[in-house]
Amino acid sequence: MRTRPLAALAAVALLAACGDADDMQVSPAPASPPPAAEPAPAPEPAPPYGTAPPSEPAPPPAEPPAAEDEADPAGTLPAAVEKTREAIVRAARARDYEGLEALLDPASFSYSFGEDGDPVGYWRELEDVGEVPILGDFLPGVLAMQWGLQDDVYVWPAAHAKAPSEWSELDRRDLRTFYTDEEIASFEQAGGYYGWRAGIRVDGTWLFFVAGD
Repeated sequence: MRTRPLAALAAVALLAACGDADDMQVSPAPASPPPAAEPAPAPEPAPPYGTAPPSEPAPPPAEPPAAEDEADPAGTLPAAVEKTREAIVRAARARDYEGLEALLDPASFSYSFGEDGDPVGYWRELEDVGEVPILGDFLPGVLAMQWGLQDDVYVWPAAHAKAPSEWSELDRRDLRTFYTDEEIASFEQAGGYYGWRAGIRVDGTWLFFVAGD
């Protein structure tokens, strides 16, 4: 029997197969690709040629200067005078007769030539007989005009403290509040303003509200 050569061949074949197994290598699994990077933000488009870039917002406009006080246009009154002037105007507009009486001294107050003792009662009588409302119109209106100074007394309107030749256009405008051009001309011919006028001493004492000469 020739079994030995066959066995030898089988042994050779087995050894060859084992050698091939040793030579085999397992390929590693492919690595996962790195995560994709987020795209960078796109740059803002440039303005068209010839277009100016946006400017900073303009600052708010400055507030206009405070208007000059029409009740005190010639300057600043002393505090005591201004306090009395405001109290008179407030009481006159409110027809507060008792308030007006409290602001004056009937014994020394000048309100009429030939009358004495009751200034407020006299003004109310004039209103009752048809005069323009003295307390509601003339008194606060006069105290809203330009003021002048005679010694230590502040007077309204300023024209009362000046000769007619010194009256400014502003003085004349004040007088036109209550008088016609013909009446103003009559004051000039008389040598001064003798219409309704008021006076407050520098210490705040109300001295007069009177018309006439």
